[in-house]
Amino acid sequence: MAHAIQIDTLAFAKRLQAAGADERLAEAIVEGITDADTSSLATKEDLRHVETALKEDIALVRTELKEDIALVKDDVAAIKTDIANSHADILKWLFGIIFAQTAIVIAVFSFLLN
Repeated sequence: MAHAIQIDTLAFAKRLQAAGADERLAEAIVEGITDADTSSLATKEDLRHVETALKEDIALVRTELKEDIALVKDDVAAIKTDIANSHADILKWLFGIIFAQTAIVIAVFSFLLN
């Protein structure tokens, strides 16, 4: 069923006539507007429902984002720990290799000097 716009047709026609439209034109314009099918137009209630749904969706997305951010922070902390552990391992190997090379050089010089 078509919904019509609720307007004061007489006052609207008089306003059109005052603006320079003749009586027949003013009546035709008013009739065209009042007969227009507005059934597909959103009402204030429709907009309130959409607004409520959007607010709920936004709240849900915010919650999900906060959870995802917390997970990323945990992952970053774990990666920092892994990097620190790797750094310590690299230093152990580095000093071990330096010690081994020093020992080899001393052994070679001792062998050559004897």
